[in-house]
Amino acid sequence: MHAIEVWGDHPYIGAYQHVTPGDVRITSKVLVRANFLQTNPSAFGTGKWLMALLNVAGGHGLTVSELIYQNAARLDKSGDVYWRCEVHNMYGYVTGNTPIPWVGRYNYQAFYVKVYVSGGWTYYKCYVYATSNDLLYDTPAIYSWSYQSGDDNLLVGSRRHPANSSLIIKHFQYGPESNLRITETSWRELNEFGSFYYAGNWKYLAGYVCYGGPNRSSAITYNATAERHIGYEYYQGVNKEYSIDDTVCWKYTGTTIGDNKQLWSGAGTVSDMVSKPYS
Repeated sequence: MHAIEVWGDHPYIGAYQHVTPGDVRITSKVLVRANFLQTNPSAFGTGKWLMALLNVAGGHGLTVSELIYQNAARLDKSGDVYWRCEVHNMYGYVTGNTPIPWVGRYNYQAFYVKVYVSGGWTYYKCYVYATSNDLLYDTPAIYSWSYQSGDDNLLVGSRRHPANSSLIIKHFQYGPESNLRITETSWRELNEFGSFYYAGNWKYLAGYVCYGGPNRSSAITYNATAERHIGYEYYQGVNKEYSIDDTVCWKYTGTTIGDNKQLWSGAGTVSDMVSKPYS
């Protein structure tokens, strides 16, 4: 077996949701809400950026399709936020949205990134809430992109690789990724309401840390001889500031949170003040 990374030589750390390996859920929709309100991007090193990155595996029922869908809000040193969508397979990059649109600023209240599957197409959405009034009245700016994937559904949860029972495949992940480690400031990235649509409601499972890179902790899909993981290396120096059910605030502290450390133990139904991202 061999490992293949996604997004090139990038540090990544994420949260994944599961109950126990082998408990895989079929869903049509996943999302996570992010903001960068407690980050000063002007302190980033030259050319560096920080993404709030959602990753999810495609499927045909419980069988993996070997496609990976990634939806990200990317914060640049300028304070501008751009929206990036990509599709990968086991062998590399397939396609993405081009050009990458500007969608906001670092001090915007919320960026919801969402992936859903319908009729053989995979759809990407970004719901942008600039102000607290936008949240109060549920009036986001909405950006869309789509890809004819042929997939029937998305996958959540985890399973053991059939050729290597010690390797856990984690189908739904989200967290910070950069082109280069950002060590110049104690940045924060808030990930909230990470969830999937299941049995008529938006649900979340217990959350755990996964490391990017060749240790394979961030493996997300697979075939008979390989797995595909997110990121080239784990994001050294990133810890959590706090976490509660369906929410984690990541913070660069210089000390790295442990791989597979539990972030929250609860499972349940999401409760949010807005409704449009969940439609």
